[in-house]
Amino acid sequence: MTSDRKAEANRRNAQRSTGPRSPVGKRRSSGNARRHGLSAASRYVGYTEADVIALADAMAGHDANAVVKSFARNAAHAQLRLGRIAHYKVALIERARVFGTTDRQPDPPFARANDILIRLRAWAATGLFLKPPDPEATMPADEQDRTREAIRRALPRLLRLDRYERQAMASRNRALEGLFEAMTMATGDREAR
Repeated sequence: MTSDRKAEANRRNAQRSTGPRSPVGKRRSSGNARRHGLSAASRYVGYTEADVIALADAMAGHDANAVVKSFARNAAHAQLRLGRIAHYKVALIERARVFGTTDRQPDPPFARANDILIRLRAWAATGLFLKPPDPEATMPADEQDRTREAIRRALPRLLRLDRYERQAMASRNRALEGLFEAMTMATGDREAR
């Protein structure tokens, strides 16, 4: 049971943690879930229901009962989701290898104007016109070194995908355990007859 003092402290803390307040912050945070589609509300992202059914039929067979098909369908969905995650990870590394960065979003509307203003202020203060380094130009020329550097640059985003991969693996493993049990019971029922 929570004490009155602790409940009051929780209410005060909740008042301070309300998320972004500025229009720019709200717009930026509104796109967080759409970066890769792995947390989308839609059940099928990157594959169709027909793909799930085809894989489930391959796992359980066409003549399986409804319980077995249900577990097979859940396992197939999780397996296809794992494939989608793996595809996205490879795409991140490839993007970093080719372009030197994993970013793919265009600059906000006023970013270029703000960037020019910052450079002009730096030039006025120092007499030097600074140009930011091109991410692609800082990549090594050797293919192995370039791939190694691409993985290093993509690693922070790859680590953030780990959560989705663990969830999909756990879902697949639960479904496969259920599928095995259901198939064992169905086979046992046939043998008992």
